[in-house]
Amino acid sequence: MFIKLVRAVVHREHRNQFADGQRAWAAVRDQPGFAGQFGGWAQKQAEEAWIQAVWLSPRHYQRFMNTAHDGLAAVQAQAGAIAQLTNLLFVTRASIPGCMPHACRALAQTAVLRLTITRAKPGQIDALQQAQRRIWNPALAAAPGLLAGCFGQALNHHGTFLIALLWSDPQAVRRFDDEFLPDLRDRARPARYCAPLLNRSVSIVKDWVVSAPQLV
Repeated sequence: MFIKLVRAVVHREHRNQFADGQRAWAAVRDQPGFAGQFGGWAQKQAEEAWIQAVWLSPRHYQRFMNTAHDGLAAVQAQAGAIAQLTNLLFVTRASIPGCMPHACRALAQTAVLRLTITRAKPGQIDALQQAQRRIWNPALAAAPGLLAGCFGQALNHHGTFLIALLWSDPQAVRRFDDEFLPDLRDRARPARYCAPLLNRSVSIVKDWVVSAPQLV
């Protein structure tokens, strides 16, 4: 799978315009290779919107960008609502199953998207990946309220990684942070091999969710 993660800075007076345009991106569901899209507003950064789009491969994504993207973007008319736009591209290296087998099957039940972007310290990419596989993924799979997630590597910055987790409700996130996360950090000792770049909790807007027809 291939992930496009979008951060849009939207000033408060333009939130409705941006949201209206985001709902209109539902037209992307018919594009070849499209696997799902979802997003919402960051809980602690009121002017940040985050959108995660999932494609079957980089080839499908690039085909969409070369053909249909600009026409769809013109219809949405979001440009005037966005103060700053950042696009981040990741290749999925592992799925993190929870109650659902993978993230694209969990979109309808997701209330919170937790995003973590981290960078491996020099020479520590393998250590980071091993800790994710051996410690974090099994613990996350057993966490109450985790629907699914994914672990991705940045397309053009191979030492940068994304952990995207889909949660059923805010209470499940708080329980994980309070009851599970401290012990996991003690076991994994992430400071040995990585430095955090970004942590966000995003409240999902249900009418921004676009499921691929083959997954509905």
